[in-house]
Amino acid sequence: MGKKVDIGKKIAKGVIASHAVSGIKQKAKNVLANEMEVQAKNLRGYEEAVRPDFDKYAHELEKLTSFKRNFLLSIVKGVGTAIGATLIAGIVLSIFFSVIDTVDDVPIIKDIIKSTR
Repeated sequence: MGKKVDIGKKIAKGVIASHAVSGIKQKAKNVLANEMEVQAKNLRGYEEAVRPDFDKYAHELEKLTSFKRNFLLSIVKGVGTAIGATLIAGIVLSIFFSVIDTVDDVPIIKDIIKSTR
């Protein structure tokens, strides 16, 4: 009979523990629901404040996806790339020829340069 009492105590503890846990879960659900309701109220006010910004961003997005604007920007980028490449090539070639003129005093290289001219 001693074993039956121990099992009964264990069962009672489990029932009490599960009842306590369900109460805690219910309180947590209530707190979470209240917090969600507060956040929803805050978002409703925020939505009205953001509406003018949304319209401005929609207009900016429309400008960014405009075919005419993208076409003209592509032309400008292409011309800029060509000018930049020309400048860099000119700088590199001027450095190269200045190095050749400096090395012109070396006898072996002097003979090679004379043969190419």
